[in-house]
Amino acid sequence: MRIVKVVHYIKLLSAHFTPHPNHPLPTSPGRFCAGTCHAIGRVTGECNPSRTDCTCSEQTVSPRQWATCLDTGICSIYCVRKGFARGKCAGPTGWDCNCVTNKSDSGEGE
Repeated sequence: MRIVKVVHYIKLLSAHFTPHPNHPLPTSPGRFCAGTCHAIGRVTGECNPSRTDCTCSEQTVSPRQWATCLDTGICSIYCVRKGFARGKCAGPTGWDCNCVTNKSDSGEGE
């Protein structure tokens, strides 16, 4: 019951929130919005022209993609634990953790 009250309180507060016209999004809004959208599991995001809001893509990432590629360091740790040299998030959306070996004849893993 208590969590319901907290959620209700947050909804009330957010209903009155509007961005301040003198304080738009940070000076690198594209990166800010992409990062914000990544945090909620969207493939990408962009800022509106006035830099007051982010628009996230409708396309979502899988739980595995989100867990391994929210940060490139996580992908590397994941791959090192599997015996590879490192990991790199790549692929069409940049959300696929590819494990890489240092051996020249082996190429990439997953």
